[in-house]
Amino acid sequence: MAELFPNSIDRDDPRRNGERLVFDWFSKDEIKGTVYYSLRQKNHRYKLSSEIDFLYICERGILCIEVKGGQNIYRQDRTWYSENRNGETFQIHNPFEQALGCQYALKKYLSDIYGKHSKQANYLIGYAVIFPECIFTGEGNDLVTEVVFDGKNNIYEFGKYLDSVFDYWTEQEKTKHHFSPEKLNIQQLKQLNDLLRGDFRVVPSMHLELQSIEERMLQLTDEQYDVIETVQENERALIQGTAGTGKSLLALELVRKSAAKEKNVLYLCFNRNMARYASASLEKSEYINVSTFHTLMKKYFEDEEVYNYSVKELCNKSSLQCFDETEKYDVVVVDEGQDLFCVEVFDVLEYIVKNGLSTGSWYMFFDPNQNIFGKIDDFETTFELLKESYKPAILNLRINCRNTEQIARRTSLLTNTPPAKYLKVNGLKVENKKYETKQEFIKELRKTIMSLISSGVESKDIVIISTLKKSNSLLANIDEICNYKIIENSNINKFDKKCINYYTVQSFKGLESKIVLFIDLHGFTGLSDRMLNYVAMSRAMLKLYVFFNKTLSDEYYQALENGEEMLLK
Repeated sequence: MAELFPNSIDRDDPRRNGERLVFDWFSKDEIKGTVYYSLRQKNHRYKLSSEIDFLYICERGILCIEVKGGQNIYRQDRTWYSENRNGETFQIHNPFEQALGCQYALKKYLSDIYGKHSKQANYLIGYAVIFPECIFTGEGNDLVTEVVFDGKNNIYEFGKYLDSVFDYWTEQEKTKHHFSPEKLNIQQLKQLNDLLRGDFRVVPSMHLELQSIEERMLQLTDEQYDVIETVQENERALIQGTAGTGKSLLALELVRKSAAKEKNVLYLCFNRNMARYASASLEKSEYINVSTFHTLMKKYFEDEEVYNYSVKELCNKSSLQCFDETEKYDVVVVDEGQDLFCVEVFDVLEYIVKNGLSTGSWYMFFDPNQNIFGKIDDFETTFELLKESYKPAILNLRINCRNTEQIARRTSLLTNTPPAKYLKVNGLKVENKKYETKQEFIKELRKTIMSLISSGVESKDIVIISTLKKSNSLLANIDEICNYKIIENSNINKFDKKCINYYTVQSFKGLESKIVLFIDLHGFTGLSDRMLNYVAMSRAMLKLYVFFNKTLSDEYYQALENGEEMLLK
């Protein structure tokens, strides 16, 4: 069957009955390729998604498909009308003009991206018009009836209909332009899908289950969609957002779209697990390189202890002249940029960004609240330097699309950080688990995990996050709980779905889990404690448990009070 993005459709909206039928026809086994279903989104530069219902991509080429539902579709005095089953009549757009407009826009888009004489600009692009609920009887020289599917057709031969439409447009190319379109190979199909995926606002969601092929799709918020477009219109940008606003999701999509335009792109971050996640999320491409900053620098050092150096030390020990022209990138995308916010790093980036930081193309995604590896003064100094020296666009993500409202609000209050705008996703309350002794802690932890498992939660959806390595934590020497092994995991690629996985705050930074059990808190009011707590708590998507010693109760309530005052300002 075709791969559909998104993989579901609203089945309750009566206005989408025609689109629902076509969506289901594309789900049949004999249909091969990729189908994008548009929800008629706004503000697209090339108006692909605002003017077409389905985009079908396969080895034969691309079809822009317009669907008009209704029991009766007709044209009168050059105006089009649709009549529903209740006898109500509505004025509609000319479906042939809409489909033709998408065809022209897509041709221009590929020509602008790859060049007028490129292979991509000469892919076969046609259009089709479908009336799934009626027999269309319209006539006119402006109506290409050869590409129509309606009540006269057999729905079990929908695949044959698609082939016939490709046959028609192939013949048109041969007749009018003396050109025989070639079939698209696997690499060309991947490049095309990477380029167009964002135009329908469907991008892969971050998933912890990196060992699984299962792919969950997620509709981006209007804000994120606008940022993707704005970023592409600027050569340099600083994109700021609090935890859960989709920074890494957008960074990876920017890498895909840059590579689809045949640009050599570097995805750079500090955290090894983030690099592993990015490598697993991005299909292999000759245009994509994923690296941590330390790994990037390692090849210029004979010192085996390179990973023990801080970022600053690493930069100061390197010879910038060691970078040659072959190692420069058309685009550099820095994720979790707050971990690399120091002047010395940008001295290095100056050498690896083609044409330098002033005129080259680079993008940095960051959250100052997660600056757990650096100093506040370094961050602020570097941020001002970047703004003044290189004049990047400054963009802000303000909508939290990871956490429930309860998790986002509690995180904001306890860490005294200004909140993102919460999505109206009401969830389960955040639960505090207090204890006095290690034995009480183990008892509370066991009770919590047993309750989750007995209610149908799978162990793979539960992650323990600690401020300490396991050997120094309250779980030291405890290797099993509720008949599940506790696996200390510093490598996200080794995530074990049959166990309870244990991570430090630092190693789980930038990732997420449906349920988080946060343990080994040091406090609630100190700056470094608040930053660690912010990172840990914001990893939870659906349910958060915070375990802390009763001796920290006064600090806890003081932090809540401080947070309330912050929100009132």
